[in-house]
Amino acid sequence: VNVLNSTISGNETVAEGGGIMNFMGVANVHYSTVTDNTATLGAGIASLNANTTTTVGASIVADNNGAGDDVELMGLANDTFVSTGFNIIGTTGPDIDAFTDDSTTLTGQDPGISVLDDFGGTAVATELAELAGLVQD
Repeated sequence: VNVLNSTISGNETVAEGGGIMNFMGVANVHYSTVTDNTATLGAGIASLNANTTTTVGASIVADNNGAGDDVELMGLANDTFVSTGFNIIGTTGPDIDAFTDDSTTLTGQDPGISVLDDFGGTAVATELAELAGLVQD
């Protein structure tokens, strides 16, 4: 699956992958925001099963809700996250290596994202606070 220039917000599951659940496949998330989703594990993005690859680039995955982290591998061999850079990843855990090895990605940061709402444009969107210069036009 390819997610491009999108906002994934307000989803909920009682299992894994509140925003995106990559099960036995390839997922690419670029120029997107994954926020305000709820899950037991991987509230933003969960990746599960052997030989599964989830690539994230120039995206925000933060402020999701649940017992797990914003990005989470479900613990099988060859299940990987790949960062192409310029991400903001909120809560971090043991599955964050792909993002911390990338000097252009910020981890453990709160980008100051509000809930999905109508801010006067042509579509509903998330408002970004200018918090410590993390997110810029």
